[in-house]
Amino acid sequence: MKKLVFTLMLACVPATLGAQQPAAAGPAGTWEIDETPWAIVLELNGATLSGKVRQGAQEFEIYDGKVDGNTVTFKAKSPDGDRTITFVGKIDGDVVAFTRQVEVREGGVPGGNALMGGPNGPAEFVARRATGVAWTGTIRNAPTPRNPNPNPNIRQVTVGTRKMPDPHWRWRGGEKELTFRTFNLPNQSFQLNGFDLAGDRLTYSYTQPGPGDEVTCALTRQPEGQFAGVCRREAGTILFLVELTPPAPPGR
Repeated sequence: MKKLVFTLMLACVPATLGAQQPAAAGPAGTWEIDETPWAIVLELNGATLSGKVRQGAQEFEIYDGKVDGNTVTFKAKSPDGDRTITFVGKIDGDVVAFTRQVEVREGGVPGGNALMGGPNGPAEFVARRATGVAWTGTIRNAPTPRNPNPNPNIRQVTVGTRKMPDPHWRWRGGEKELTFRTFNLPNQSFQLNGFDLAGDRLTYSYTQPGPGDEVTCALTRQPEGQFAGVCRREAGTILFLVELTPPAPPGR
């Protein structure tokens, strides 16, 4: 009986006394930019901040990274070296408000309006800590009766989750976030209409821009562990061949 009473008393002790509370989340992690396939990956080793700027399938190394309280500062260069972009971010929990400044070298190409583009790119943007673990893989053009040997145009893709502002609450003048599953191509990101993993079969769908057709992707588990299959337009036409690797189990 004494042992039982002691056990019950331990169960009533607040968790703060029995275990150390986790430290507040810092800058390290993947920060996704709303409604885009862009992200910033930050790594912290002591006082050294490193990582990558992801623009679709492209990755740009971060350098001159610094952390000062809740402020992060770092730079990244365009592949041709024409542009040096300085990012300054203010961290507030799981949100970072970034400003972006671009320096174009004399005679250099100013670039477009993407994250690693020129002065016409976003001067300010908000990134949110990634909340889901992504499936990663590739997608390629599928053969058709008219074109049995198409250019495969292999691209990196991910299927994951992210938080986005609820537009209905924006219209009401309030703020609320919802978690959406997304399908991310190098320069496009689609909110999924459906996602179903049942045993060895994975099915997900999204709406194709332009014609507005729904594209359904049906994949099956392969002996090596990855999933492979096809993406079809509503009419049944096969658009893509896709392979995805499931996320690693927690703790790995």
